[in-house]
Amino acid sequence: MSISARIVTIATAATAAVVLAFPASTQASAAPASAKAATITSFSPTSGVLGTAVTIKGTNFNSTSTVAFNGVASSAVTHTSSTTLVATVPPTASTGTIRVTTSGASVTSTAKFTVTPGVKASTTTGSPGSATTLSYSGFGAHEAVDLYFDTADTGLAVASAAGAGSFALSIPLAAVPGTHWITAVGRHSGYSAQLAFTVRTNWLQYQSGPSHHGSNGVENVLSTGSVGGVEEAWRTAGHGTSYSSPAIVSGVVYGAFSDGTLRAFTETTGALRWTYTTGGAIVSSPAVYNGIVYFGSDDQYVYALNASTGKLVWRYETGSVVRSSPTVSNGEVYVGSFDDKLYALNAATGAKLWSFTAGGTIFSSPSVNGGVVYVGSGDGTVYAVNATTGAPVWEYGTSGGVYASPVVQGGLVFVPSTDHTLYALRASTGATAWTYATTGALEATPAVAGSTVYFGSDDGKEWALNSGNGQLRWSVSLASGLATQQASMVADGVVYTGDYAHTYALAASYGGVLDTLSVGTDYGGAVALNGAITVPDYLDGVLAHFTLDAARSGSDVSRPIPADLQRR
Repeated sequence: MSISARIVTIATAATAAVVLAFPASTQASAAPASAKAATITSFSPTSGVLGTAVTIKGTNFNSTSTVAFNGVASSAVTHTSSTTLVATVPPTASTGTIRVTTSGASVTSTAKFTVTPGVKASTTTGSPGSATTLSYSGFGAHEAVDLYFDTADTGLAVASAAGAGSFALSIPLAAVPGTHWITAVGRHSGYSAQLAFTVRTNWLQYQSGPSHHGSNGVENVLSTGSVGGVEEAWRTAGHGTSYSSPAIVSGVVYGAFSDGTLRAFTETTGALRWTYTTGGAIVSSPAVYNGIVYFGSDDQYVYALNASTGKLVWRYETGSVVRSSPTVSNGEVYVGSFDDKLYALNAATGAKLWSFTAGGTIFSSPSVNGGVVYVGSGDGTVYAVNATTGAPVWEYGTSGGVYASPVVQGGLVFVPSTDHTLYALRASTGATAWTYATTGALEATPAVAGSTVYFGSDDGKEWALNSGNGQLRWSVSLASGLATQQASMVADGVVYTGDYAHTYALAASYGGVLDTLSVGTDYGGAVALNGAITVPDYLDGVLAHFTLDAARSGSDVSRPIPADLQRR
């Protein structure tokens, strides 16, 4: 037993001091000092809507302080000092006192914080048909509250006894791109609150999503009746040539160019935001995920940049040039290289998760669906591999090269091959569902919308087939007669396709030409989004942006007067 813990000296009258040793386990612990109770002396502001930041002054606040507004705890509390706290009024709070709880005790303010009529949304940006959750407060107890999107009454909610509540709102499919207004109006009190909502659709990566269907199902400005009226609104400076298709996210257009640059532009004006330069040409189309933009370069690297600033987050070196467009799904980046490998990288760090070796170079952009990655190769084979492990699932050989991206939709994988054939394969097994032979090599990625698959061929034609059985619906020879290698896309009944000199808008139902734009790309494709068409011009190395009103894209709605809404 150790006795090296505590030494006590006892002095006596007759002898020298006696020294006693006690083990450490017998030491008496010092009693902790009593925690002092907090006090609240003031708070500011004394009223506000939900989400207001309230500064609370007092004494004896500590780092474990919690704050509640009329019994509802705030999830955002900042401990500035022992005398100051900043807390955000939580979504379901109502008028009442503020309570601060520390390790000492709880203290309640003598004054009340008044929750004024307000409305907040879980997201203030979304596409037509998307959903947002509204939280409203400051209305009368059990009061009926009308919720308006612009001037349309979209629903009726009933407030709680505290005058608050929530409501799930679906953005109308007819809401055009631009600023709109959500208004809450109490039927009895006449209290009202408003917030702005931006209607905007994103095109996150090559051919829209991980399955590369190439369809924008919520476009409501450019249609068969209006697309012929578009005019050029802006174009960027030339940067070599452009093979890739842009990503358009949160009002920013990301374009890649053969001079080795990835550039970000403002969607409405074309103003340059930032530029990042690599060591080789960029043929790969960018993808945006969680605030990061991904792409490959001929310098053999896969890059990840901060989408707001263009600063490098990470880069990963493969064994050859990277012309495959990255596909991002579930926190992973899938991309091919001319070293014959398909890579899976961690989207946040760039760490390699696995690689799969094909029988030839991979120009194709991988498609991801149902936990499987589908990718084509220059050896004429389409490979299906497990998205988690990279283990092979199945493979299917064609008689040509597979350079375009496979498209996964409705349980089928649509595979274009340079052997002039479009293959429809069962996604689960790779078995042939049907094939269709054309009169030219297929190097363009198809689009699938509804029950139709659309694709171009090197004989200068665009084709439309029944996606379920492969029966021909229509084909049209484009005016230029050049090889149609531009990826097809579909939006609101219009098919966008073309070659390296022109982009065509065709009627999806019968193939009639609705408009012809004197810009075009090779392997990339036009993007019709938010009432505009953005085309990477292959020959001049520019991005050209077309709208119905050449001065701008979108349309802002005037802020409605709540009293007028009640009188409707």
